[in-house]
Amino acid sequence: MTQFAPIAFFCFNRADKTKMALEALLENNSAQYSEIFIFCDGPRNIKDLASIKAVHEVVDSFRGFKKINIIKREVNHGSQFSIIFGIQSVLENHDSIIVVEDDIVTSKDFLNFTNQALDFYKDEKDVWCVSGFNYPKNLINFPTGYSDDIFFVRGKSSSWGWGTWKDRWQKIDFEIKDYAEFAKNKKLIKAFNRAGGNMFDMLRMQKENRINAWDIQMSYSMFKNGGYTVHSSKPLTKNIGFDASGTHTISDLDFVNFEFENFSNFKLKKMSELNNNAPAEAAYLSFHRDPFFLLKWARSKKKRKNFKWLAVGFLLAELLHLIF
Repeated sequence: MTQFAPIAFFCFNRADKTKMALEALLENNSAQYSEIFIFCDGPRNIKDLASIKAVHEVVDSFRGFKKINIIKREVNHGSQFSIIFGIQSVLENHDSIIVVEDDIVTSKDFLNFTNQALDFYKDEKDVWCVSGFNYPKNLINFPTGYSDDIFFVRGKSSSWGWGTWKDRWQKIDFEIKDYAEFAKNKKLIKAFNRAGGNMFDMLRMQKENRINAWDIQMSYSMFKNGGYTVHSSKPLTKNIGFDASGTHTISDLDFVNFEFENFSNFKLKKMSELNNNAPAEAAYLSFHRDPFFLLKWARSKKKRKNFKWLAVGFLLAELLHLIF
């Protein structure tokens, strides 16, 4: 019998998106069996008070989950510490958890898939993360004819609707204590960047307190421990936060305008049972190294705002090409 993991839901100052995300979760068949912890971050300044009040009105009005716990912060914790401490507090009394942020809209099959996967892979210690995210068909060259319902990606976490277990979460070093030693090893850095060309840069910026993240530390811990994320082959989540309201999500790529496909009859397998995981994993990772990605960016409506970063991207790409 499937165990229903508690849901940790994180919101801040976007009432409209919070409402959409919670309504989508409630449409899942498993919602009535799920306990949810709603973490509302506090104001950064007086200007946030009105928008945070609107978020509180949204979460206070919701019904339909098995049990609702609402935690309202009086001061702002920021996305990093709000999520880290929120997850840790839930895992004090539970062995697994499902995490959804206020800009993630889920399909009606998301909770069922994530709960079953958390149960199925709980003793597969090299699986660290369960994700309902995959790129929509118009953005990724996913292998034609791939017949399995899941695929595995090594050394990269996924934060757009996901789940994990207490024992894996406890292995994450959020302080990145061995960073100085790791930063000297070009071979390891190259291996880490297999999961995305900017992985080490993000780790460095996090260590230097230039970004406020938590997921890059999880990916780094997965890399060091040979951990995998198991993804659904069809996208079960949409990110609706790609506008100026998001902390880390400003882009012209369209992650929203597609229809969720039915995913109720999925079949979970161990990695050794998959016909060929490699092309699916490669397609997922190749999106981050797509040579046409910069061209899409250059043609975007925000190209002037992004021009300096576009130039940096081209220079880095040429430098990497010369080195490797």
